[in-house]
Amino acid sequence: MSAPQISPYRFVITGACLILALTILSYRVVCLQWLDREERAKITKRVSHYKVEKFPAYRGLIVDANEEPLVVNIAQTDIFADKYHLNNADHISWTVAYKRLKYNDEWQEADKTARRKMLSNMRYRILSNEKHEHLIEEHKAYVVSHLAMPLKMPKSELLKILQNNKQKYSKIGKNLSEPEADHIEQIVKKSRIKGINFEKRLKRHYPNPTLATHLIGYTKNYKGQLGIERLCDEVLSGTDGYHKRKSDPNNRSIYTEDEEIKLPEQGLNVQLTIDASIQSMVEEELDAGLKFAKAQKGCIIIIEPQTGNVLGMAARPHYNLNTKEGIAQGSNNYIFRTAIEPGSTFKVITASAALNERLVNTRYPLIDCENGYYKDRSIVLRDDYPRGKLSVTEILAQSNNIGSYKLGRQVGKRRFLEYVKRFGFGQPTSIGWKGEVRTKGTVGKSPQEFASATFGYAISATPMHLAIAYATVANDGVMMKTNLIRRVVANDGTVVEDHPPTIERRVIDEDVSRSLRNALISTTQVGGTGKQAQVQGFKVAGKTGTTRKWENGGYRKGRYVCSFGGMMPAHNPAFVIYVIVDDPMTTDVKRYGGTLAAPIFSKVATRLADYLDLKPTETLFSGVD
Repeated sequence: MSAPQISPYRFVITGACLILALTILSYRVVCLQWLDREERAKITKRVSHYKVEKFPAYRGLIVDANEEPLVVNIAQTDIFADKYHLNNADHISWTVAYKRLKYNDEWQEADKTARRKMLSNMRYRILSNEKHEHLIEEHKAYVVSHLAMPLKMPKSELLKILQNNKQKYSKIGKNLSEPEADHIEQIVKKSRIKGINFEKRLKRHYPNPTLATHLIGYTKNYKGQLGIERLCDEVLSGTDGYHKRKSDPNNRSIYTEDEEIKLPEQGLNVQLTIDASIQSMVEEELDAGLKFAKAQKGCIIIIEPQTGNVLGMAARPHYNLNTKEGIAQGSNNYIFRTAIEPGSTFKVITASAALNERLVNTRYPLIDCENGYYKDRSIVLRDDYPRGKLSVTEILAQSNNIGSYKLGRQVGKRRFLEYVKRFGFGQPTSIGWKGEVRTKGTVGKSPQEFASATFGYAISATPMHLAIAYATVANDGVMMKTNLIRRVVANDGTVVEDHPPTIERRVIDEDVSRSLRNALISTTQVGGTGKQAQVQGFKVAGKTGTTRKWENGGYRKGRYVCSFGGMMPAHNPAFVIYVIVDDPMTTDVKRYGGTLAAPIFSKVATRLADYLDLKPTETLFSGVD
């Protein structure tokens, strides 16, 4: 039997059909890839959006001289309800389907593949047969039933937030700790809840929130606002990383060529010169001293004269770094933001000028102090404790104003003001503190104003200016650059910036500085105004100051600023301490620098000598016969 004949027309028709199909397919591919590319992009844009996941950079730590952390970073999370996804029936239908199936016996027994099929079928049925708005409300009720308790929120309040569609995103959880946030995130995942987003961030936490408050400062939104946090903000901050990608309405990632990933760059760590243990002593003694004096304002500064490093500094009023309690009154840093007339502690500058110009020495010649009253044309000077002829040492020990003026008059106004400038007055300190108040380092043409400046009036300074001046005398007349920051260090231990001791300039000669310190010892001995600054086993060199308080254009009657600047051991000082008690109101003692500030010096110096393990330079008395 012969094979059936196939018509050649069949081959032609079949071939034509194939060619037509391939042509149509090719055309469609070209349209998708090229001709309709912009239109397709617009459609994709309408149904997708960029999702940016932020990777916060760790802000660098602030540590003390012994690398003890003064501030740390803690993770916190805010939780948001995404109204777009909460009100998208296609999106939340998966959750509703799961909710209806999860207690079903068949679901409990099914494997993963079977469950996926059951979930898909249930979702199709509810989307096809039920009103979408009912599904959305059912999902919101489901969210409330699972999250209200862990969020510590009444169910009615949470439901109200979810139903308010005026805001695209509503915060339902704030500042949650890492364990709290992780617990809620597990509930969301396990319950397959949709439309709940977690925003993790880092927050500054201060382990001891009232220690070195003004020095450390604080952050707002992880940016430095005050103190070292502000001064070194750029160094500490680092740079956040991110993952930028597209997602569809169901929040599923759409991987595209313009997806971006940037890893965070961690901030650098700042090591301070202060010692946390010394700082604690300073805080305790300042609080105790102000309480005794019944004063609200004051400060203590400790400087290592040979290096210029600040070992401790505290001011009052202050505030809580974590809670910000007291910030309205306590945010102003008294040490850098207050300009005071230094009063008699400034007599050290006048004496330095006269000694350095070789016009006098500490013993001769004797200066006629006019028995407490001096008048010369437009100048009128008085002393509360009249004296006759005194040496430079005695002028300092008894804090004589007329004697100080006569020393300044010998130096002359022009040279006197040069020394004022050389000691750093009237200029910003070398620290570079942001917001440091302007001070007055010059005087006008009035002879009375010049006379007043020689004993610390008609001129102004911050407490830090005065501490630096005393540190210069303690360092044999050499002014060091004052440091609050020792170094900047990367997380791997690499030193990025080092701040070694740096000489600013020589202010007075070495022999003058030593003579002056020897003279200042007499201030703290019997007959001196600062005898309450004594420390058993050591000689202390220092000077008291009591200034009438200037407010609202005039001196306030019966209101004072009391101070003491001192160094120890006197002949080779390991530290300088400057103390101020501003506006004491006590009636238990007379309100002088020698009765209120000097005792604070003594207590701090005693504890500091023990902490630094300084060997006594003088005979210790046991008190036993």
